[in-house]
Amino acid sequence: MNNLDERVENEILESNEERAEEVSFTEEETNKEGINARKEIFVGKIKKYATLKNAIIAVSSLLILIITLVVTINVTSCDYAVKRWMKANVEDDVKIMAKLAPYDFEAMGIDMYGSEEEFFEEMSYDYDTDIENWNDFYKEVKKQKKEELKDEYGKYKIEITIGKTKDISIARLKEDVYYEAYEDYGFNIDSVKKAKVVSVTARIKGEYENDKEKITLYMVKIDSAWKVLSVDYYSSNESFL
Repeated sequence: MNNLDERVENEILESNEERAEEVSFTEEETNKEGINARKEIFVGKIKKYATLKNAIIAVSSLLILIITLVVTINVTSCDYAVKRWMKANVEDDVKIMAKLAPYDFEAMGIDMYGSEEEFFEEMSYDYDTDIENWNDFYKEVKKQKKEELKDEYGKYKIEITIGKTKDISIARLKEDVYYEAYEDYGFNIDSVKKAKVVSVTARIKGEYENDKEKITLYMVKIDSAWKVLSVDYYSSNESFL
């Protein structure tokens, strides 16, 4: 038993000596002759901590880069654009829908009514409130739709599900979509890198009732972004694939 106690005590002493060596200099180093050795050890410790700090910074930077790439990929993906547009469609978030159009949505709206002034006049009449600019228009449309959804469904949540998706050629896109209608508003068919046909369903699960809508979207990729070129509200099946 005494031998065990003595062994444990020796181990503790050795451990304490090792810790002391990590944070202090030896007796030889404290002498005048050991000044250079002290400098070398001190500089070595500084380099050690500096290297550790640089490693931590490098790892942190790598993690930030990876997270940024993942977020960027998700935000620029076709599925993300489809779900974002479909949710906006249910909520009448026209501002989001305009951002996801591959043409100038506002220019098209103005053209339909003759001028921007006439457009806002008509929208003011339709929504029974003063609409003087595009922000007024976007806010009012979304606000009134939100009230309608609340009246019809009570508390609700929206679920978006993507069905079948198919890559199509630009030639097929030209056959299926009357793209020329958008050319006066900045759309250029030659700028399309890829195209897809996507079936998407929106489900509203409400306090009073449930509902769903299924549509087909023609998606186009321009630069690195996916946009919604055309919408088929009447497709109730996926036979188009």
